[in-house]
This record gives sequence, C-alpha cells and structure tokens, in this order.
Amino acid sequence: MTETGSGQPILFVHGSLAFGEETWTNQLPLSARWKLLIVDRCGHGLSPDTGRSGWDEQAEDIVGLLGPGAHLVGHSYGGTVALLAALRRPQSVRSLTLVEPNPLGLALDDADAAAFRNRLSRVLLDADRSDPARAYLAWRAALGFTSEPEGLTDMDLRCIRASLQEPPPWQASIPPLHRPPFPVLVVLGGWPSEDALVQSTGRAFRAVGGRLAERLGGVVVTFEESFHNPQLLGTPFNQRLERFLEAARQN
Repeated sequence: MTETGSGQPILFVHGSLAFGEETWTNQLPLSARWKLLIVDRCGHGLSPDTGRSGWDEQAEDIVGLLGPGAHLVGHSYGGTVALLAALRRPQSVRSLTLVEPNPLGLALDDADAAAFRNRLSRVLLDADRSDPARAYLAWRAALGFTSEPEGLTDMDLRCIRASLQEPPPWQASIPPLHRPPFPVLVVLGGWPSEDALVQSTGRAFRAVGGRLAERLGGVVVTFEESFHNPQLLGTPFNQRLERFLEAARQN
C-alpha cells in the first residue's frame, strides 16, 4: 500500500486488470488536503500473490486497512470489494464512493446487465491463463472495445493474470442492502459511443449503479464524457469527490 499526504484518510481500491497507482494516479493532487492510502489488491501491482483472491478474503484485507476510520473509494471490481468491506465494518467507514461498481448479480433481471454477464462469462471460461495478453483483448471485446491497446508491460500482464484468478463479479455474495450509517456516492461514466455493444455495456453499469444507490440511499453522479474510468478525468472527478468527502466530514 502506498501512503501519501496528511489529513483524514481516503482508502482507494482498484479494479480488475490494474493496480493502485495506475488507477488513481490523477487523484494524487488530493494529497494536499487528505491522507491517501492506495492499495494493490492480492497479486496486483507490488502486492504478492498470497492466494487471498476470494471475495471474503479481499473484503477482510480491506477491513484491516480501515483503521479507526477512513473514507473508502473503490473502482469497478474494487468497488464491489469496498462495498463488502464497508458492510462488514460500517463503524470504520466515514463515506463510501463506488466508481462504476460491478456486482452484476444485483441486476441480472436487466437485459443489458445479463448480456454483459454472459459475454464476460464466456471470456473467463475460455481464458488461457498462460496467454494473458490474448485474454485481455477478449476481455476488452466483451465491453465492446476492439481497438488494439498499446503494448502491455510486465506489470500489466501480472495484473491480468491476477484478475483471471479472481471469482467473477456476479458471484459476489451481497447481503440484503439498506441505508448504511455512512453516506454513499455512486460515480458512473456516460459511455459516449455510437457502437451498440459499448452502449449496452454502459447501460449494464448504470443498471447496477442505480440499484446500489437506490438500496443504499446514495447519490448518483454521471460523467457523460467518460467510459469505465471517470476517475481518470482528474480535476472534475476530484472536485466532485471532495465536495462529497467534505459533506461527510461535517456530519
């Protein structure tokens, strides 16, 4: 875990195919006013592969990092891990921000969410763990992106292998949800594209995010110009996050 800045702590949890500093690099300016705790989940980034890749183990690991109290921010798969951790130790959570969270099991009655689950399920079923680059291309295609990405680094390949070992998001066992004792912010991308498959994927994430916000009594914010990574917008994302954190701090 990387620690920088001072003030109330914000614990950042990254998603699949990535690591902490890569996901949250544009949030580093927040260290001028907050203490940033940036996690590498099991097997990702600089964290060793300890085999603690299940939902329960990862949630427990995040709970162990909350200390006496922290703001919790999670992206995608990391948003689902953060949600599970927050529900386990609500007294240690000052606020919860879920960025494009992916517990698809909450919205499988939605056609787009079910279709996305089916596409990603086929990718994970057919994935060759010995060829992470090929698995990554198939993963991107399941979201609707078929363009060739820039060359993958050794760190990228390590993170892809780690993500392929994790249980899929629709297998996360989410307990019955109700309004928690901390405020909740759900941040979504607008997925601006003329491609029908990309649009469907965006609607799937909106269905999941909407369900979470409704059941948790949270607020939904959508950055229309973003896809799955609104945090990479930097300043506009940071400003909205800080307004939420400041309001939580005053309560």
